[in-house]
Amino acid sequence: MVIKRRTTHKTPTAEEIERFAAGADTLTNTPAKATPTTPRTAKAKQPVADKEPKLTPTDKEQAAQQRGAHLPTLQPHAKRDFKAIRVPFNEFEFTQLEQIATKTGRSKLNCIRWALSKLAEQLKEDDA
Repeated sequence: MVIKRRTTHKTPTAEEIERFAAGADTLTNTPAKATPTTPRTAKAKQPVADKEPKLTPTDKEQAAQQRGAHLPTLQPHAKRDFKAIRVPFNEFEFTQLEQIATKTGRSKLNCIRWALSKLAEQLKEDDA
């Protein structure tokens, strides 16, 4: 059995890194061949912007604003195919959910939706 030893790569010098970065700035669509002086693992780091990204309206919103139109309002009784979430419960919480669902005659999911709408109404009243 033959054991192939790995050769260690030398750490590139600042000059080699600068040459590599200068070559990367002038790349064309044709792939360049690696030369022995071009380190394969050296990557030029891009400076990180300190600014927070600006939030811009989506293309759909921009088009609607240009036309002077408003986006359609959300419908409370629309089909439930927008998002789904998995909510883990502990035994105590699930027992409470079952008791509330039984007392109100609702399904467990409907009970959660009902509680959500009641809390939203309460928060609207508190804000007003």
